[in-house]
Amino acid sequence: MGDSDSDSEHSENETLDSPLPKDKLSHICIFENCKKAKRAVGSYCLNHQHLAIENRVSKSNANEVAKVGFGFLICAVLAWPVLPEILGIDGWEILGWLFAAFVILCIGIIILIVAGIMKLIEKETKPIKNGLDSAPASIIIDSVGGITQLSPPVSKKKNAQNNGVIVLVGFVVMIVLVSIIIPDNSSPSGHYYDGNNNNYYEENNDDSILDWIENNQDSFDECNLVWPEDPFHAAIYSFIAEYELELGMSVGCYQENYDDLSFEDAAIGLEDDWWNDEGAFDGSAAQYAQQWVDSNAGNYGEETFDLNATFNISEGGLGWETSDNTSNYTPNCTEGSTSENNSNPSNFTIQANPNINDPALQCFTKYIEVFGLGVYAESELTDDQVIHAASVLAELLDNDEDGVADDALLLNRLQEKDAMIPMFNEELSPAEKAMIVYYQGEGIGAVLYADEVDPTQTGYWGSDASVEEIMHTINMVGHVYIYPEAFGLEPNSSLLTNAMDEARGGQFIEFPSSYPDEAWYHYDDSTCDYGCMAGEYIYWAQVSNMGILNDTETCDGIADEWEPCSKELLESMDVLIYDLITDPQYKLPQLAPDGIYSPETE
Repeated sequence: MGDSDSDSEHSENETLDSPLPKDKLSHICIFENCKKAKRAVGSYCLNHQHLAIENRVSKSNANEVAKVGFGFLICAVLAWPVLPEILGIDGWEILGWLFAAFVILCIGIIILIVAGIMKLIEKETKPIKNGLDSAPASIIIDSVGGITQLSPPVSKKKNAQNNGVIVLVGFVVMIVLVSIIIPDNSSPSGHYYDGNNNNYYEENNDDSILDWIENNQDSFDECNLVWPEDPFHAAIYSFIAEYELELGMSVGCYQENYDDLSFEDAAIGLEDDWWNDEGAFDGSAAQYAQQWVDSNAGNYGEETFDLNATFNISEGGLGWETSDNTSNYTPNCTEGSTSENNSNPSNFTIQANPNINDPALQCFTKYIEVFGLGVYAESELTDDQVIHAASVLAELLDNDEDGVADDALLLNRLQEKDAMIPMFNEELSPAEKAMIVYYQGEGIGAVLYADEVDPTQTGYWGSDASVEEIMHTINMVGHVYIYPEAFGLEPNSSLLTNAMDEARGGQFIEFPSSYPDEAWYHYDDSTCDYGCMAGEYIYWAQVSNMGILNDTETCDGIADEWEPCSKELLESMDVLIYDLITDPQYKLPQLAPDGIYSPETE
């Protein structure tokens, strides 16, 4: 018995090691009683079946990989040009879709190459055929009569499902790539600049405005800067104007337009060093330039100097040259005027535009002066709308309506910068296009459009933006500069930003992916930088303190962005900002405007 077992084991080992028969294998594996399969039939069949399965798996894997590759190719076609055409995407955003399509196409090609290699390997190992030149059977009958099914056939329905999954995965990859490549440039809820740039239209993030500017670059002259007379100072100012004040490609303008380029190397050297050290330097471009001048001025035979004082950095630089030939753009101004018997009892009357010859203001047809500041309106704004905006401006400056502005320092600042409230028929109207091309001042903090001015619902959220946009102008052009320790916009620079960091649940220089649960101010516009966030924050706090937001519909509507919608909630929830905006030394308005300005005079 033992010898029999030993012989059996020996025979079985020989069978495993010996080559498989080249013919009648399926006969051996199917018919148990075939004499050729009497000995170690299980081993023969098992080895045979392994080869058959490996062949089918290899073939199946190659096919499936090829299907994945073709799925990616289909998605590449969807990414470009099918979906952009369907979705009406144009402008620079198309480049994002094109790049995504290219990446997906490359992935698909690589996958197809891999599938081809797998096919070549498959051909190297040819399948073992039976005498009928057919694939080996997928079942075997072992020595005891048991039937084993090793590889059930895959149904066509299953294949269809797999192919659908492949295309779906490719489509998801396409969407993910596009979402990463194309940044979110949705418009901020307020049409204003954040105070870090003195020209409103150089800070504006509205998609349609940016597209229009991009398509009309020939209309602009970014190089019309006022330059220092000292050539060394001019070289340094070119860096400050470009990297600190963000006034355009100022280093290039210096090289092209400045007469004396004796210190061109200084401008280029400062710029190169900034690019090399920017990631490691913890400070602003102006601070870096000051350190650079302190260290390198002697190398150019020059003395160091105070950049902030010389270049008036805190006030926006040295300004722009005034010239009638700064642009070749001629707007098609809307003629006519929408007038009626206005019902607003405020002490204002509409006048003709006194600055019709100013290229930036040439398309405005209506004008009201408020404490020396201008409210300019385009033709389709009704008289009621224009008077309403003027009244709101007056009420915010003279909150007790005694006929005198509450803060003389604030008013002086606004007058010095020729602060104004532009009112346009619509976005990118002729008047706004003229402003975009020609305006080079520092007095616009926000703009208003006809469809967001409702004199019957002063300041009401979603209906009348007058209070918000005019308040932005007063704060961004005025308070930020006259009280920088209180209302400065840079991180860690003021009581305002300290309060905002607490309200947001931490200091987020960049837009966070999510806010902590304990935050009550969670503005979610990714185009709004830190200074912009601070501008929105003080607006929310002021109107909450005034009671403008204190109704259920408004509170529910703004909850995703701002929680303390009443004076009582603000006082208890955000102590820091409440104390700041109610501090009498800053003379911020405490009473909500009603759109009617009738000062009491004795």
